[in-house]
Amino acid sequence: WRGREAFERSNPDSQRVLPQPDVRIVLEPGAALQVGRHLLAVQQVSYRVRTGDGTLRDTRDGRDGEAERVFNPHDRFSIARTVVPYVRLGWGRYRADLGRFRLRWGPGRHNAMLLLDNTPAFDQLRLQAAFGPVRFTHLAGQLRPARLLPGDPDLDQRFLAAHRLEIAAHRRLTFAVSEALVYGNRGLDLAYLNPVTVFFVAQGNNGDRDNALASVDGKLLLPGAVQLYGECVVDDLNLRRGLSDFG
Repeated sequence: WRGREAFERSNPDSQRVLPQPDVRIVLEPGAALQVGRHLLAVQQVSYRVRTGDGTLRDTRDGRDGEAERVFNPHDRFSIARTVVPYVRLGWGRYRADLGRFRLRWGPGRHNAMLLLDNTPAFDQLRLQAAFGPVRFTHLAGQLRPARLLPGDPDLDQRFLAAHRLEIAAHRRLTFAVSEALVYGNRGLDLAYLNPVTVFFVAQGNNGDRDNALASVDGKLLLPGAVQLYGECVVDDLNLRRGLSDFG
């Protein structure tokens, strides 16, 4: 069992004198089955109880991100449930995860630039390989369409593909490069499933229709518990048009 609490304040209405509080209490029971030394199956269920002055909507439509159940609007609380199953296969330096789980992806000292901490769980395949100070991660996932507000239009299905190469040059120095693509309006693109594909090459072959993001980040640990962190993120990158053409 794992439990946690989140408290947020926001002011969506400029006419409000006081900020709007929003509290979530999360309980997450889980079970795991280990088969031999290399195979692990996990089933986790997440229950989130939400209360506050925010807008509570009673919906079981998966397109709204994660279904939220409001028993009585006058009670000012709701309950949301998420089922997260996945299978992990580990063999020495290699590891593969297949299933539905949450993921934080992209550089960011306090939060990620591509997938935030509160991104709903989605179906994905994640491959990892570690060779001493070098670690490589490949990700392919299916993002579920979500309507954040009741009036938002329906969205097309989206897919995510990402690479990340981390190098620990020294016990105090680590740097990484990554590229990521979000694409849709068509089915699963097999070119992005290849772990050694250079995404920008495949993007150019597809007519530069996909949303690409590239980043470089690094971390240096100094004496006295001092840490230097830096990152450079370029969104909507199109190498065919040159480095000066980006969103």
